[in-house]
Amino acid sequence: MWNRNLVKRIDLEITSFCNIACPACLRASTSVSNVLDKKSLSFELLKEKIRPHEFPNLNTINLCGTVDEPISHPKIDQIVDHFTQWDNIGLSISTNGSIRSSKWWSDLGAKSKKTGRITIMWGVDGIDEVSEIYRIGSNFQKVRENWRAYNNAGGRSIWQFIVFEHNKHQLPLLEEVAKEEGFAKTKIIYSSRFTASNSTKIVQKNERVVNKTQPKFPDIKPEIASNSKEPAKVV
Repeated sequence: MWNRNLVKRIDLEITSFCNIACPACLRASTSVSNVLDKKSLSFELLKEKIRPHEFPNLNTINLCGTVDEPISHPKIDQIVDHFTQWDNIGLSISTNGSIRSSKWWSDLGAKSKKTGRITIMWGVDGIDEVSEIYRIGSNFQKVRENWRAYNNAGGRSIWQFIVFEHNKHQLPLLEEVAKEEGFAKTKIIYSSRFTASNSTKIVQKNERVVNKTQPKFPDIKPEIASNSKEPAKVV
């Protein structure tokens, strides 16, 4: 029987939207296409289903969906404020970092510094534009602008780097660059995608996709209901 008292970490998929198109992401599978780009999890439902007194040993809320970009949620600010009000709870958010303004990221960095409870996991697979080869649709310059705004405001960051054939030559430089840019640490991932053939396929797909169709991503207005199929704006 499931025991809430044993739960120490909860992973949440808070939306079904993403602004980029990583070739090996589950989003690329037709098996999940019917659930993509449809809606975001209601903030009210989150508050109703995850309450601190019901999870006495919970220490981490992790916003890292299998198919989503958490920062795209129209009520991400309220979600962050809600979870960081809990005692002894850390909030981890994974992101490709290429949406919202540098001002927004600076404000989040200030919240991270003030609360000591927010950590951003930046998915950046290169120390320059090489990252865009796998992160199709992202813009490295924009991502760097955003992480600098967040880090310079005192936010805690981790640089997540997935190793491929096309970026492995940059690995020796990662720690130095991450330290210079204000990251607390790095997370290096070696996965089944680390093969010459897969890397070649990724580069080829990038060349086909990047100049044709961009990933479907709506402009979401914060006031739109979570079950609405209307688009919303993310700034």
